[in-house]
Amino acid sequence: MPGSATRCRGCFACVLAGWMVWVGAARGAEDEAAAAGVSLSDTGVASAQPLAPAALRAKAGWLRLPEDETSHRFRGDAVLLNDRLAVVLRTRTAAFDVFAITPAGYERRTTLVPLATRGSTPPTVSGVKILENNPGAVVLEAALAAGDGARLTVQCQLSVGQGIFELRPAAGVARLRLQNAARYVVIPDFFGDDMVFTPDALPRERIRLPAENFFLTPLAGGAGLLMCVSSTRLQDVEAIRSDTTEGHAFAGLEVDCVPGQRFWLASLDGPELWHDRPLAAADLQAAFELDWKPPFPAKWRANVVGQAAETRSWYFLGGEGPDEGAPVAAQGCPCRIDGRRAVIDGPLVAEAAGLPSGTLLVYPMDRSRATPLTAFCPTDVLRNTLGVGPCQYILQTEGLQTDANPTPDNVMTWVEKQIARKRHPKSAGEIRDLTQQMSEHVGHVAERIQRYGALGRSVQALCAEGEAGGPLRSAAATLEPISAQLRRSAAAAEVAAVPQRVSQLAVQVAALVEQTDPRAECQRLGAELRAIGAAQDRALANGRRAARWLSARAAMLAADDPPAAAWVRKVQALVDATLQDKQ
Repeated sequence: MPGSATRCRGCFACVLAGWMVWVGAARGAEDEAAAAGVSLSDTGVASAQPLAPAALRAKAGWLRLPEDETSHRFRGDAVLLNDRLAVVLRTRTAAFDVFAITPAGYERRTTLVPLATRGSTPPTVSGVKILENNPGAVVLEAALAAGDGARLTVQCQLSVGQGIFELRPAAGVARLRLQNAARYVVIPDFFGDDMVFTPDALPRERIRLPAENFFLTPLAGGAGLLMCVSSTRLQDVEAIRSDTTEGHAFAGLEVDCVPGQRFWLASLDGPELWHDRPLAAADLQAAFELDWKPPFPAKWRANVVGQAAETRSWYFLGGEGPDEGAPVAAQGCPCRIDGRRAVIDGPLVAEAAGLPSGTLLVYPMDRSRATPLTAFCPTDVLRNTLGVGPCQYILQTEGLQTDANPTPDNVMTWVEKQIARKRHPKSAGEIRDLTQQMSEHVGHVAERIQRYGALGRSVQALCAEGEAGGPLRSAAATLEPISAQLRRSAAAAEVAAVPQRVSQLAVQVAALVEQTDPRAECQRLGAELRAIGAAQDRALANGRRAARWLSARAAMLAADDPPAAAWVRKVQALVDATLQDKQ
């Protein structure tokens, strides 16, 4: 079935065993937990600040608890340790300090603090229970006390062999604060354009982000990515800006919580894992080579970032390894990896992005067949937390998922296998049924895209009314360009003509069952169908991205411009109705 025909690129579970064989030699002697799985220790001293890497390495005065010890009462901080992460629960200040274990030693990635309300003072720890303590996993439950007497509860878990730390907010926890300095926050999109935020994207202390279930933070030095994933839709994510001697920077983020939801922090580590550089106008006049080389084959993502988080995104051509074919959306792509040279076609970037200048940001989105077992990408984390890949995720998000998921790529992959094995005559009925399902699926996606177009037209009409009134003119001028993106994306000729063309091609695919050796024709039809499906996926993803950004931007306007708040709520109601309408 096409649901099982999605081509595996090596999910986290598939590569974990091989990676653990390698890690013991790569980590060195400082990680005795590598062979024993997860361990739990009591430092003996409750610290007010994050432990220094030297203290983590020395473990002086620590008490390592024996397996299945669950009655211990902590005198100091609790340390959960596996071969990839060290997590310190500071029992004095109710903070979780997350350290990555790298060949260079322990490196702090972030500090996570549970909060009772938005921007509130961090609570203190009133007690810690050990719920599970074995080499497979350590699970703790911390009881917290806020300054106003409110009681909070949070559970945490670290499992064997994973660079993923899980937090389960419970009673009283409304927000989670992540404290780590960063220049970017990325809202990835597997099929459309990412959104990349910088501290200067908007003149606000708190920038509301249009994240749904996950976001990325590239960490200082290019050697790490922090990925945050929520089991439920995030309703409110804010990047917090701070002023430094070098200018603006992000000091961290705050995300909303729902009791019982699961929240994961994943540390992706490795040298040259991401790269950025400013793009001057001169760079866009000719092709140029980056002062960076991909450290391993993967699906590398290139983002050209403009003002106010405007972003245009591509996958590098040739970066996936020698066994990978060119992606179906290769036409017009300005980014390629030639050998180990990363080359950018400046004129193509200027033409596609429409930006006079900007910033280029590169990072690995997904693994390929050639990605080594020791490397991890955001899609590995997605599969290991939410249990879905990119295709399943977007279909679930849009309410389009079925048991078969008859996307053009899935269906054609399955059909190609039947033809390669010369089973197509016996599978004729199934092939006809699946191509019909593919046509219907594409039609449903087209309808969804048109709803985003209708949202753009409706919001543009409201903006036209607002621009006529003095108090609303500024708010309308801010939202109108975003609504115009929605309208243009849905009105593109290649989007509108998709259902009819796919129906025509589906008939041709179904007719292949009558041929003796239709492999060449099947490949030709498959290439066209995949290209059509990729363009449709991009339009759908960009429509949803623009709608989410419209909602987030409207929320900030309502807070910044009280006279326009009632009008802005009309816009938000339209957006919410579109995002929630999945019929």
